[in-house]
Amino acid sequence: MNIFDWFILIVVSISTFYGIRYGLIKAIFSMLGIIVGWLLAGQLSGLIGGYLSGTITNESVTTVIAYAIILILSLWISSYAYKVLMPVLTISTLGMSSLINKLGGALLGLAIGITISGVCLTGVARVAYALDLDKVENPSESLLLDFNNSLAGLETNLTNSQFAPTVLKIFENLPGTLPNEFEGAIELFKAGVEYNDLLNSR
Repeated sequence: MNIFDWFILIVVSISTFYGIRYGLIKAIFSMLGIIVGWLLAGQLSGLIGGYLSGTITNESVTTVIAYAIILILSLWISSYAYKVLMPVLTISTLGMSSLINKLGGALLGLAIGITISGVCLTGVARVAYALDLDKVENPSESLLLDFNNSLAGLETNLTNSQFAPTVLKIFENLPGTLPNEFEGAIELFKAGVEYNDLLNSR
């Protein structure tokens, strides 16, 4: 178990508890916020990344930040929409048993946790496998070494994670969830996992 495994466990545990605590309907709104935000990010990340490029020269980092901004805004809007519609939703769910509400919320919370983990790991893979050192202005030898060491450690932890390959595989197979900006990084990640498996099998 490494830092990414603990991250996945914590995110999935919190989101599952969230689903149990707040119920199925709130979990549905949260899931819709993530899905809509991710799809919108695929369309708008280039625009936001263009604004960020004036302060952040690395394309990989600006892409990840742009996706994060859009996802956070989408989740905020979905949460606000739930609060506005809550009186109507409360009336419409009066017949729903507490057990169904909590069980449905737990299952959807689990799915939300896996989705959030997949989104975060995809962003990490994008940075780990595509950070462009050529765009660092006047990099010193020590700076390049620090970058290389950081990326090597990030890549090693990612490929050696017990849960990350499974989470990313599930996330990758969800329809429309993997934009073109991240495909190359995910392919490199999968190649790294296969290489590790080959070494461990010897």
